[in-house]
Amino acid sequence: MSVESDEYVERYRLTWSAAGVLAADGCFVALVLWLPAPLLLRAATVAACGWSAVVTAAGVATRRVAFSAGVAGLTLGGSPLRYGA
Repeated sequence: MSVESDEYVERYRLTWSAAGVLAADGCFVALVLWLPAPLLLRAATVAACGWSAVVTAAGVATRRVAFSAGVAGLTLGGSPLRYGA
């Protein structure tokens, strides 16, 4: 579907909540690397927070359509992880 001039389109972008997730991921990784912790806990924290940061950044960077309203009707993009279009 092409984007027409009389159509309203909202795309996934960097919001305060996405920035908060990225900041929290960075803080958790820094904290677990700075404080004494078992190696398994460090590896699990870095892996989980790293995955969360990559998924959040990828959802923001792709700029996929989150909502569209136009003559053809409404389109809800859903989660950027399950984007099928």
